[in-house]
Amino acid sequence: MFCCTCAKESSDDELFQERKNTPNQKEDRRESPTNGETKRNSELNESETKCVKLGDSVSNHQESKDPEPKFEVSETIEAVETQKNFTVQQAPNTELESEEEIMSKELTTAVSRLEAVASRLENLAKCQQEEGGAKVSSEPEVMAESVIAFENLIAAHIKKYVELSHVIGGDVQTQADLVQQAFQAQKEFLVQASRSKLPSQNVLMELLKPTSEKIQAIVDCREKNRRSNFFNHLSAISESVPCLGWVNVSPTPGPFVKDMADAGTFYSNRVLMEYKGKDQNHVDWTKSWTSALTELQAFIKEYHRTGLEWNSSVMFKLFQMILVVNSDSILLSAKYDDEC
Repeated sequence: MFCCTCAKESSDDELFQERKNTPNQKEDRRESPTNGETKRNSELNESETKCVKLGDSVSNHQESKDPEPKFEVSETIEAVETQKNFTVQQAPNTELESEEEIMSKELTTAVSRLEAVASRLENLAKCQQEEGGAKVSSEPEVMAESVIAFENLIAAHIKKYVELSHVIGGDVQTQADLVQQAFQAQKEFLVQASRSKLPSQNVLMELLKPTSEKIQAIVDCREKNRRSNFFNHLSAISESVPCLGWVNVSPTPGPFVKDMADAGTFYSNRVLMEYKGKDQNHVDWTKSWTSALTELQAFIKEYHRTGLEWNSSVMFKLFQMILVVNSDSILLSAKYDDEC
C-alpha cells in the first residue's frame, strides 16, 4: 500500500514537474520565433544592403566607364571634322596666294620690260638729236594737231612781224630774227611734248633750254642798245617775249600770256604815238606783234587751256604692246579677276 502510494506521489511529482516545465518551453517557443524573425530581418537587411551596394557599384561602374569612351569618341570625331574643315578652308587660300605670287611676278616682269622699252626709246631720241634728227623710218612723221596749229601761227603772224622788222632794219631786224628763232625752238619743244609723257623736272629744264636762251638773247639785245633810236621797239618786244614761258605755267597759261603782252603795251603805244601819220610800217609793225600775241592766247585756250598737254598715251600703248607679247599674263590676269 505504501509502495503504491509512494509511486503515485512520485508520479504526481513528475507530472507536476512536467507541468511546471511546460510553460517554460512555451515561453521558449514564443521567444524562438522572435529570434528567427530577428535573424531573418538581419538577413534581409544584409541582402538589401548588398543589393544596394551592388546597384551602387553597377551605377558607379556605368557612370565611370560608359561616359568616358563616349566623350572621347565624340571629341575625337569633332576634332577630326574640325581638322578636315580647316584643311578644306586653307587649301583655297594657299591656291590664291600662289596665284597672287604668280600675278605679281608677271606684272613685275611686264613693268621691267616696259621700262626697258622706254629707256631704249629715250636713247633713240637722244641719238636722233645728236645726229641732227635723222629719221629711222622713211615714212613721214605725223604731226599733232596742236603742233600744226602752232606752225600756222608762226607762218601767219610771226612771219609778217619779221618781214616788217626787216623793212625797218637795224636793231629791230636783229631782234626780230631772235624772236623767230625763239618761236621755232618752242615749236620743236611742242613736237616733243606731243610724242612723250611729262618728264622729270631736270629733263624738262633741258628741253626748255633752247627757248630760254633765245628769250634771254632778245632781252640782252635791248639792254645792249639802250641808246638805239628804236629803243621803244626793242623794249616792246623784250618786255612781252617772256610770254613763251607759258609752257611751264599751269593751270592758267592763257592769262599769263596776256599779262606779258600788257607789260609790253606801254612801249608799243609809244611807237604808235611816235610814228602814227609819219611811217605806216612802224604802225603795222606794232599791230603785227600785238596780233601775234593775241593769236598765241587763242592757241593756248584751244589746245592747252589748263597747261601744256603731254602725250601720256604713248606709255600706255607701249604697255599694251608688252601685254600682247605676254599673252600668258593676260590670261592669268583674267582668270584671277574672275576668281576674285
